[in-house]
Amino acid sequence: MAGWTVALICAFAAWAQESPAAKTPARTTAETKKSEKDEAKNPTQEFLKSTVDLIPSATPGVQVTALTDAAELYGKEHKKEALALLQQAFQTAGGIPARPGREAGSTQAMVLVSMAGYDPSAAAELLGGLSPKARAFPLFAVVSQLIEEKQLEKAIATLELHAMPEAYPYAAANMVLNQLAEDDPRRAQIFGAAASSFNSEADIQGFSQLLQSQWRKTPRVVVDPAVHRAVSTVLKMKRPDPMSVSKRTEKGAVTFDNETDADLFELMGAMQGVDPKGAREILDSRPTLKAALERFPDGSSSMSGGGQGGMTMMQTRSGDSTPSANVQEEMRLNAVSDQIAAEAMKLAADNALEAVKKAKEIPLEKVKASTLIQIAQAAAAKDAASADPAEAKSVLSQVETELKGMKDPMSGAQNWAQLAEAAGKAGETELADRAIDRGIADCETLYKDDANADDPNLAPKEYWPSLQSWRRVMVAAAAVRGLDAETLLTKVTDPDLLVMARLAVLRGVMKKPIRGVNYASSHRRER
Repeated sequence: MAGWTVALICAFAAWAQESPAAKTPARTTAETKKSEKDEAKNPTQEFLKSTVDLIPSATPGVQVTALTDAAELYGKEHKKEALALLQQAFQTAGGIPARPGREAGSTQAMVLVSMAGYDPSAAAELLGGLSPKARAFPLFAVVSQLIEEKQLEKAIATLELHAMPEAYPYAAANMVLNQLAEDDPRRAQIFGAAASSFNSEADIQGFSQLLQSQWRKTPRVVVDPAVHRAVSTVLKMKRPDPMSVSKRTEKGAVTFDNETDADLFELMGAMQGVDPKGAREILDSRPTLKAALERFPDGSSSMSGGGQGGMTMMQTRSGDSTPSANVQEEMRLNAVSDQIAAEAMKLAADNALEAVKKAKEIPLEKVKASTLIQIAQAAAAKDAASADPAEAKSVLSQVETELKGMKDPMSGAQNWAQLAEAAGKAGETELADRAIDRGIADCETLYKDDANADDPNLAPKEYWPSLQSWRRVMVAAAAVRGLDAETLLTKVTDPDLLVMARLAVLRGVMKKPIRGVNYASSHRRER
């Protein structure tokens, strides 16, 4: 069986809890009935209710995803309904066997991340049933929400209750420490618990970020041994394959030809602070690392202005031999494509038609498509504020023509969805409809591959490329057609696909875009 192929974009957003409603006079029976009647007439809410009624027909994994989705669509305006759905999702997730390579309880953990935004105390009560590894991210979500609600003491108590040494939640501890004054005695206590929990190579990333953020504000008696242990751990780590690592932000980029230097890059700022002599001894034998730290003394935090936000990181196998001719050609095409794309986007600000002409020269299909879409989006936005729509119409038409030649259905579904949205904003409804139809055609192609009886996609259905692509296209369709986009689903018979596509329609209508997308494919035959 081929291994998992997963592209994961995970995101966490904390929502502010609603303030208590002001006490109002009791409504009369007539007023109550009128309010209930008005709510019943709300077509969006009725569509949501009818979609929730369909969720039990889906497979368990899709049920969890759909229930979590529906809770977000109810939102804090209907907090009671949202929490009930998340409780149901948590229970359903508990009955799903763990997938190979994933921690038991990881699905329940993601439900608790969502629940924390509505009721962090309710989410905290369920943390104890998860393994230490599974609870780390939802614990961070709970602590974040409690801090946002100005409940620092409760956040500290929750951290201390649920943090386990075998999988310490360094990110949650870092957030709490950022709220404490430098002379607060609890700082040494919490940092000390984190430091004593650091006992494996698997902890190095989380612990490095904690050190990077806190070493200047924490008593030296606690920090010094922690820094030395972390640096020593990195230097002793066995690296099975050579790996080059590049880190890039708006402030610049650094590239290392080995993972050890990349890991030390995050620690040497603290090491130079607590042990300058020991740091010099290390840096004298690592000139690339030394040069990188001269530019960015605090590692990645210097590059991004704080933490890892806005950073992209690339890791590639390096080896000792010269890259093959195919690899060299791929690198060349990437470089050429990126260069032309940058030139096209520069033109787009003043002359979108010239930008399209330039983008057509991009050799790599995916880069060409994404660049054309960006130009189309910019032209549509510019058209919305202009009295002359001619340029945007011509740009959108040319982009449509170019996208017809794209061969990858998964990229195609995404591209057609984005073009449909851009066309809708520019008032080009016929073009938008054509783009939606082509996006659906790509989704159907993907579904045939996922559901192929001879070689089906063995990954959980909620991660199928076809299902996720349907979601993306239906969000775009609803942005253009509103709830009428449901008519596009009349031929859909798969209950999993139908439920998720209907929820996507609601996302488009309610302007709540999909924040995170998970794709997974696992076929017996090589693809």
